[in-house]
Amino acid sequence: MQAITYHAIYGEISRMRVAMTDGVNTKYQAANDNVASQRAAA
Repeated sequence: MQAITYHAIYGEISRMRVAMTDGVNTKYQAANDNVASQRAAA
């Protein structure tokens, strides 16, 4: 039981970490796109 609980918690943490990383990457990508479009306009 201990191992199952540990794996369940570890899996949950891994999913959260991936979700956070995806969110950060999306923010940076949006910022980069914004800068690129501003440079293209200027």
